[in-house]
Amino acid sequence: MSSTIPTRALALISIIMPTSMALGVVLGSWPIPLTLAMVSDGLSGIRSVPFDYLIARLPSSVLENRLWGTVAWFADGALMIAGATVLGILGGRLAAYLIVKQLGWMTAEEFREFSGRDPGI
Repeated sequence: MSSTIPTRALALISIIMPTSMALGVVLGSWPIPLTLAMVSDGLSGIRSVPFDYLIARLPSSVLENRLWGTVAWFADGALMIAGATVLGILGGRLAAYLIVKQLGWMTAEEFREFSGRDPGI
């Protein structure tokens, strides 16, 4: 049983994990602004949702109300964190599947040993 992870496997994990988590943040940023736009303006309001690059922003009309703006802001942040968590877990499972089953770079036991070890922080 090897105690080190192959460089190729580490590179694959280093690409898949942050990418999947970033995608989770992006996808998690959209439900609240889209829902608020649809509630206030109907389907035509979807086109007016402001966004920075890929991350949706809350409409300024919602942020003007202190209570609902705060609630929407926290809900939006919670969905971004949830999206990053869920897609991070799925990305880890995808990396494990690719490394063990598809590419055969490690055995399942080696991968479990690697993923369960203490990072020493």
